[in-house]
Amino acid sequence: MVTITLDQLPSGLLLEICGYLGVDGLLAISQVNRLLRDLLSSFKSLWLHAIFQRELVLPLASHRPLIDFTPDELRAAALSSIRKEGNLMRDKPTLLSATYIHWPYPGLNSQLDRRDPDLHSESPEDTIWMHLCHPNGEWVFTVSKMNVLRVIHLSTGIVALEERHDIIPVTLGASIPYIAFAVDFMGDQEAMLAMVVTAHRDASSVPEGSTNDPSTQINTPMLRVFLVKLDAGSNLPIVTLHEQAQHCLPITPAHLDIAGDHVAYVESTEEEKWYGESTPQILRSHSFLTILELLPSVQVSTFQEYFFSLGISPEHEIVLQVVAFPPRDALMSLSPPPHPSTSIGIDKSVDISSLYPLAASVVLPTPTGPTLEPTHAAICHYYTGQNPNCIRIWIRDHYVGEWSACWSIFTIPADFSKPISQWFHEESFDPGLSVYQNHLRRFSIRHQQVFEKANLSHWAVPVAPGRRFIWWSHPQNTPEPSPPPSSPTLTETLDPFSQGDDGGSPVEASDPMQVQGSSNAPVPTRLLFFTNVIDGLPLVDENEYKQPNFDILQYSDQAAGRYAELELEASIYDIPSSVYSVDMEESSGTVIVMRTSGHINVLRYARS
Repeated sequence: MVTITLDQLPSGLLLEICGYLGVDGLLAISQVNRLLRDLLSSFKSLWLHAIFQRELVLPLASHRPLIDFTPDELRAAALSSIRKEGNLMRDKPTLLSATYIHWPYPGLNSQLDRRDPDLHSESPEDTIWMHLCHPNGEWVFTVSKMNVLRVIHLSTGIVALEERHDIIPVTLGASIPYIAFAVDFMGDQEAMLAMVVTAHRDASSVPEGSTNDPSTQINTPMLRVFLVKLDAGSNLPIVTLHEQAQHCLPITPAHLDIAGDHVAYVESTEEEKWYGESTPQILRSHSFLTILELLPSVQVSTFQEYFFSLGISPEHEIVLQVVAFPPRDALMSLSPPPHPSTSIGIDKSVDISSLYPLAASVVLPTPTGPTLEPTHAAICHYYTGQNPNCIRIWIRDHYVGEWSACWSIFTIPADFSKPISQWFHEESFDPGLSVYQNHLRRFSIRHQQVFEKANLSHWAVPVAPGRRFIWWSHPQNTPEPSPPPSSPTLTETLDPFSQGDDGGSPVEASDPMQVQGSSNAPVPTRLLFFTNVIDGLPLVDENEYKQPNFDILQYSDQAAGRYAELELEASIYDIPSSVYSVDMEESSGTVIVMRTSGHINVLRYARS
């Protein structure tokens, strides 16, 4: 009997076989020998198809379509992603490396005027007040309550950039300064930063008779756009800003996002609210663009070829609206942008309806009517270019007073490789189905729910693409760990919670955990971090909600057991209320834990 090996098959037949394989199979074949590896390196479409089927989030530049990468780059990225996914789906994912960054960070305030009294009044929590993490897990951008932009290198803990703007932030509600900012990460070394600051006008422009009280002055929202250069460096990390534009805005945005040449934002309609249910605006270089078909929105998310808006209909339905951006050659035909220091106005010559068509308006239904809360929502999407893809909306559901029972997750398939009118496949109305079922059927929506486990102090948090989520808690009566003998600024794995960065002196007693000898101080406990994916969650069953005497409280306890707790290996000890935020970057397998004390734990579950 003659045995035929894979490399002896005709190339056409072998490629036909590979077309039916998943990414694991392609990786296995590519490792058989050089001949097979070279063959698969010649056909990018095989890798793209397999990656889309597996929904892999690759450690590649997020602004580039996947088709721009070579087959070898896709193969290497897929291999890294498969290994990361294998670790994260274990019962207890293994911590591969960790960095502990002690407050105050190395280089903090070194690039600012240290005589400024405001800087000395900034608490750690004020410093990390608003922040965004780079998908590669190497950088975090923060904006403090004193309007200081900082970029921290997470491998060294060094503050690589600090810039304080000569602009006073407006306050909302209980003296909360408000700054909206977004970052488009274009790779490991570049990003576009859009930041809105609200400044008081110069005294010369204040109307006659007004006082020096800021509440009587006229505020001018300003959008600043920067190109950010990121250099990890061989010695010290360096970050530089290159301003691209300044734009005076008609009103303070409540939310904004940036991708490429476009900034999309939602206006704030009420002075003391961050979310305003107003018509979203698009800013492209020199033009404010309003798309009349868009509903009042609470959130927008911008990508290279399109943007999403989460709107509210007159019937109080939550509607995802998708707008296509014009091709680059059409954008280039418009007049060039002005000098960065100039303000802009509305470009009356732009034909909005033809350049920015509305591709779809997708109603997000629930079995029991309008139970969704749009101000607590996340638009989740992994950009891959003009390829089959999906959009996920995470939105809080079933409120009982101030308590929310769960997240509702809506997965909407889309095919961005087709003409705009065919991005979403629409089904016709079926009179035999309920209104809820027809809304799902129309755009082939999958509706799932995540009910949180008991005794959590915070909701579960969706990770950017929307498939994975993470949550944290603490066990009861966990013994306090023994402190390490010394505490350098950066250590690996164990968090030295009781000593300072000088090797032995106690830290300042601003955090109750750190007070020595106080009988009333909370006892540090081990913080627990968990993750899972929505793949195994059942679809929402409308009949369950139609049962007589349905009780959402009882139902939530039962539904919380539908997914396993995959506990992330970590050694972090602190008081339960110390966690300020937890961010997980799917592409790099990095978890960034920021605490109210200013300390940062960087946990890595994938090899770099």
